[in-house]
Amino acid sequence: HLEILIRQIMHFARCFEDKCQAISISITLLFLSGKMLEGVKASLSTLASLGEELSRSPWWVPKLVIDFITPSIVQKHLIETETKLAGLSDETLLNYSVMVDPSKIMAMELMANLYDMLAFSYEALKASFILSKMIQITLKHGMSPLSPLAFVQFGNYYAIVRQLYDIGHHYVKLGLALMKQSPSRAHDCQIIFHSAYTRLHVEPMQSSCEFFLDGFRAAMKSGATRNAMKCAYFYDVTRFWAGKKLDELAKSMEETIKQTRFHKNLLLISIMRPMVRLTRRLVGESVTPQQNSLTSVFGETHNEEDTGEKNPFIVITEHFVEYYEALIFREFNKARECAEKYFSKVIGMPMYHRVFYFGLVS
Repeated sequence: HLEILIRQIMHFARCFEDKCQAISISITLLFLSGKMLEGVKASLSTLASLGEELSRSPWWVPKLVIDFITPSIVQKHLIETETKLAGLSDETLLNYSVMVDPSKIMAMELMANLYDMLAFSYEALKASFILSKMIQITLKHGMSPLSPLAFVQFGNYYAIVRQLYDIGHHYVKLGLALMKQSPSRAHDCQIIFHSAYTRLHVEPMQSSCEFFLDGFRAAMKSGATRNAMKCAYFYDVTRFWAGKKLDELAKSMEETIKQTRFHKNLLLISIMRPMVRLTRRLVGESVTPQQNSLTSVFGETHNEEDTGEKNPFIVITEHFVEYYEALIFREFNKARECAEKYFSKVIGMPMYHRVFYFGLVS
């Protein structure tokens, strides 16, 4: 029904601006269904129509990456952004003008979606370029509802990728301060959610995991069920690593995956499956996989076990959890095999699993 509604909006829209929100929703649906390639292509095409062309190749070229974004280009763009920010105090940014150009506001929304898709596809270089671009648009055109998110994710880039934790934490706190000043509450969940990544590195973990619960509550207030499920999953996962009671976690995870199936978030279900299986095994429950089939928002039927097998983030998550499970149950040959698979994929790719890994072997 949603796909039909989007087609009707595209048909009856009087101008391109009328179509933008429907396009953004359709891109989000592609992302949730694991169709990264189609989502990236649609994002690039729409951004070009809004005057923010990122790719030198035609948008219909069947490539997931934005090929022209090389390390030298990213470095140059980041230096430009850092230089501009260095000349502005936090007070100046907190009292910055508001973005009023609707095309730039829409471009910021599309770039936020594009960042998520590139990050999930382990295109970290391209993702950092998108963040730098979002901040430069903000500095030129004013603060949009998504500008705080850009600053928070920029902070994550500094802390997690470059391991400059003080600088990263500063930008995360600035983003949260900007969020509180924004008249819109629509993106609070995303901002709180992403701020937790850096805060997990620099603040006590047992209290930091509660930020995901704060994000869940913010999402439910605004009706953003997709983001609410994402926060619920990460809340469960971080509480697992923080040593919370397993029987309570098992019940919480069951409820989260039940709600995720209801909302047909195939990508999140694929990410959740390894951790749910491990938790069940630890509390002595059956870990026999259920052959659940799901119908996506596009009417396509998938087996849960097959929905994430081509996504790098999901594959790496599965290798890490399987490694940890084998280590706990003293299945050392399997643990070695899973660790080799994990590090063959994760080299040069910053992610929170590496932090937990070094904690396990220290």
